[in-house]
Amino acid sequence: MPRGKLYEQETREKFADIARYIYIDSTPVNDFKFREKSQKHAQELIGFIEESLGNADGCIVGYFPNELVILNF
Repeated sequence: MPRGKLYEQETREKFADIARYIYIDSTPVNDFKFREKSQKHAQELIGFIEESLGNADGCIVGYFPNELVILNF
């Protein structure tokens, strides 16, 4: 990710991997591979979102398990 920006193709592939793991019933061999890739991509995207929102002026961002909280002031 150059300078914190995601390229469109790379982002689409990450979301496709996540969707593939969630929605496609695969063999146990592929399930492990898809799960690992999906977890990695999700953590990268969450980190990017948190960083972007944290840099926004006039708001506080907090992340709790399964919940993203944004307080604007």
